[in-house]
Amino acid sequence: MVNLSPMMRQYIEIKDKYKDYILFFRLGDFYEMFFDDAKVISKELELTLTGRDCGLEQRAPMCGIPYVSSESYISKLISKGYKIAICEQLEDPNETRGLVKRDVVRVITPGTVTDGNMLDDERNNFLASIYFDDSGFGVCFCDVSTGEVFISDITNKESQKNTDLERKLINELSSFFPCEILTNSKISKYNLIKKFIKIKLNAIINISEESEFDLEKSTQDILEYFEKQTLSELGFFSNNSPSIIALGALIKYLNFTYKACFKNLSSLNFYLESQYMSLDLAAKKNLEITADIKNQDKKNLYWVFLIRQKRQWARE
Repeated sequence: MVNLSPMMRQYIEIKDKYKDYILFFRLGDFYEMFFDDAKVISKELELTLTGRDCGLEQRAPMCGIPYVSSESYISKLISKGYKIAICEQLEDPNETRGLVKRDVVRVITPGTVTDGNMLDDERNNFLASIYFDDSGFGVCFCDVSTGEVFISDITNKESQKNTDLERKLINELSSFFPCEILTNSKISKYNLIKKFIKIKLNAIINISEESEFDLEKSTQDILEYFEKQTLSELGFFSNNSPSIIALGALIKYLNFTYKACFKNLSSLNFYLESQYMSLDLAAKKNLEITADIKNQDKKNLYWVFLIRQKRQWARE
């Protein structure tokens, strides 16, 4: 760090806070990427990899894209499953002496996209939050672009095996097909779920330590967000269900990605597994109820319902 140029030190300091993200670092009319990020961008977007003097013996690998056309590049990266941190210039370079102040103003991930140009109009884009505890799990599925949230708790009865609980969660995941998942470290005990997420969903999974999931803090965050006094006003069946923590983690993540209080969540839809006929993944695929995992372009019953629903909204 001592030998690095002031600008490159600034880059490294910001990048250290967003290690799992491609950092789009604003330099004038371009977003520049350096080191490993530059190599990834060069390969994934088929762009020329160059270099920049940075104070070290070797030039830093560098790859850039024009600011005015960045949206299309971001869209391609998101579709490939990358997470991006947008670092902007917070001062006018023409009015600043010395190093321009910069910081991340927005984080874009596959599950937090709201830009219509990056979304498929004919299907929902779900972000999932799952909290595992000793009783089972709580789950939230959220389409950030519409503000819809679907919430459920599934408990593990004493007579059930872990595999029974895993199959229940897999059925839920196969109904919503989330592209990104937030969860706690207890997921490590559930090999079937991890395998399903990796191979079948091909979803990004963000695993946080158990200390990040707290019932009291989640309750406080939820009540503040929706401006309510009690959880029952929102429809929660219990004050200690794991879905409270799942929703709290979801709200916290959205506030982090948008760098502000994200206020687009409009409706909480609670459902119980016992309310609906349970169909496993194979049955859903054979009946063409939801998307074919290997052929996402193939139309299905859910697609037909969604198109009819959107036409109804347009008439209203």
